[in-house]
Amino acid sequence: MGGVDFRLQDFFGIGPFVDLALGEYSVATSETNAGGLVTRSGGDVERVAFHAWLIVGVRAVLLP
Repeated sequence: MGGVDFRLQDFFGIGPFVDLALGEYSVATSETNAGGLVTRSGGDVERVAFHAWLIVGVRAVLLP
């Protein structure tokens, strides 16, 4: 994660940011609740793959 703040006033700033996350799922689980009866199931993922999340946005800072 990284970004830059530009101070418009002493108490206020604004600037762009970017966040990149990488992950790999190798185990999957699920849980259901039907009438108070909780059932859990899961196991290994057969086809493991990498996943990426990219977030780009604008951040505001008030009263640092």
